[in-house]
Amino acid sequence: MGMPNIVFRCQMFRGDWDQVWSQKRMLFLMEGLCRVNQTHLQQFEAFKERGLVPNNYPSVYRSGLHYETEKGTEIWPDIPSLLMGTMGKGVYPGNWGDCIPISTLALREDYTVVPFGSLAPGDKIMGDGQFTTVTEHAFTGEKPILDFELNNGSHLRCSPEHRVFLSGGEEVRAEDIKVGHLLRTPTTEFPTHSVLNPTALTPEDFAWLLGVYVADGWTDLPRHPRFMISGKDGFKKEEQKRRVESLMAQLDINTRWDKRYIAVNDRPIAEYMKTCGGHAPEKHLPSLLMSRSQVQSVIAGLAADASTANSGTITHGTTSEILALQLRILYRMLGQSVHIKRWDEHGGLGSHPIYRITVRQADDPNHPNSRRNSARVVAIREQEPEMCCDITTDTGRFYLPESDVIVHNCEDLACYRVAELRELPFHYERSAPWNKSKIEVADPRYPQPAAPGAAVPLSGQADWSGWKKVSGGIRAKPFAKWRRGPQGNYHYHALTYLPDGRLEDPSLVLGMGKEKAFHEAGMAEKLKAGTAPVILQYAKAPEVMVVDPEKPSGYNGGIAVKLDKKVLDLMAKRGETMEGALRYGDAEMGAYLTNEILLGDCEFDVDAVIGWSREERKFLPQNEPREFARLLGYSKH
Repeated sequence: MGMPNIVFRCQMFRGDWDQVWSQKRMLFLMEGLCRVNQTHLQQFEAFKERGLVPNNYPSVYRSGLHYETEKGTEIWPDIPSLLMGTMGKGVYPGNWGDCIPISTLALREDYTVVPFGSLAPGDKIMGDGQFTTVTEHAFTGEKPILDFELNNGSHLRCSPEHRVFLSGGEEVRAEDIKVGHLLRTPTTEFPTHSVLNPTALTPEDFAWLLGVYVADGWTDLPRHPRFMISGKDGFKKEEQKRRVESLMAQLDINTRWDKRYIAVNDRPIAEYMKTCGGHAPEKHLPSLLMSRSQVQSVIAGLAADASTANSGTITHGTTSEILALQLRILYRMLGQSVHIKRWDEHGGLGSHPIYRITVRQADDPNHPNSRRNSARVVAIREQEPEMCCDITTDTGRFYLPESDVIVHNCEDLACYRVAELRELPFHYERSAPWNKSKIEVADPRYPQPAAPGAAVPLSGQADWSGWKKVSGGIRAKPFAKWRRGPQGNYHYHALTYLPDGRLEDPSLVLGMGKEKAFHEAGMAEKLKAGTAPVILQYAKAPEVMVVDPEKPSGYNGGIAVKLDKKVLDLMAKRGETMEGALRYGDAEMGAYLTNEILLGDCEFDVDAVIGWSREERKFLPQNEPREFARLLGYSKH
């Protein structure tokens, strides 16, 4: 039985006063992901031993993954989620995301509109005037949604990282779109199909009859085998009753004239018309698979519920949302676009919303209202997260009929690497060349050059002389370097902390900082195939404090060693046990002993409360009892 989604919601980084504790929370969350990844590696190793799978999960450097910056709400996928493409597609091909709500509609090859959540690889959907094949489809969980209101009366809804085409063909992230930007709409007519005609009428006559029925018809089924078309005698719609009567006469089908409608007594045609829906909000065309001349005829029939302005502009009216979308598609099959407006408070009969579909002028560069293959953004709103999916097509773009626009379709890597290092069957150790007091560790799968610029030895040909082979994995840890942004927000970069003190940076190995060149060189594919060597890269040790719960001060890097000593000295004066500090780390005390973060104007100043001076970088004693109480408080913390 499947489990529902599990979501952790953690309050973190609520202000400078919460900074050090939030860093600790982040590390524990990262450690949790490392442990989850270890279980995946252990599980598949057991499956491999039992002959159920040929290999374990690949190393992160041989997995085909590449680095990209994730914006907005972060997803922390485990190993199988990363490899199956849960992150969606980023700026560059390959597993990494951009997403749209699963309820968003696509136009399928059979000219039906279906939600994206129901698509599967192999399905064909509309691209830019031609159908394109879905090559990949993945559910990406809940994502925050941006709602773009467009001047064609529609809304484009997608995640902030989703890619959209501007009118000039430039590809941008949704989060970078501004009010006034012009989004690209289809540039060519949609393809038409073979003739649709289940009767002996001409294809165009049947298409007209179908359009008139959807606009003004109903059936008496199952009680009576007939359908009716409305039209009051003495008014304009009497003409459509005359044409219906003439068409049925060609088929020797009996009709009955009423001053308000005409009844057609034919079961086969009535049953076909019933598939168009009964009540007005349900009305739709059962199929859009028709020739271009039939498209023109069915639109003429649907125009029974349309009005024409003095300028010649046509506006259709319907209470059926699906019919409104079908009208947009029909006009796209003729190379034209429409504006759709929904009226909820229309003051008319019934409570259903009314959709007004106004046909834009055909392409004419000299006409002020000509169609320009674009839709202008008039407003942008943030909406609550929704379940999303990501698809890839063979042309890299697809059409959204609801909006009439064309779109595109760090801690993860570090935690992956930590887990695989911990699960190594063995590793190598030696006295560290840079510091004889440290023990250098090495992953046997990735021997490194003997000197900068030297050739990288193959895994099976590496010279491990001078190294000691040690059973078991490397005790790596997740690590984060922190900095404070100019707006007061905090940024971190996830790393793999090795026991020898080095900070291995999987993101650098997989293209961080050179994403475009990494993609153009096909490095992700080369690394996966083993045709390119893995050159391990390391981050510079942080000069500022980073949280490390296993240190007495709660910190690592920079002057953390001195802070550790101060904390232990303070506790020793009181005869306190060091077990608590060594187990949990006193991050708050370390922060107050050296705090370089400036407070904003409206933030709660914890330092002022406890007596720490940021300017003088020391505690300012208020009186002896207060100072003694403060030190006692830290010793018991």
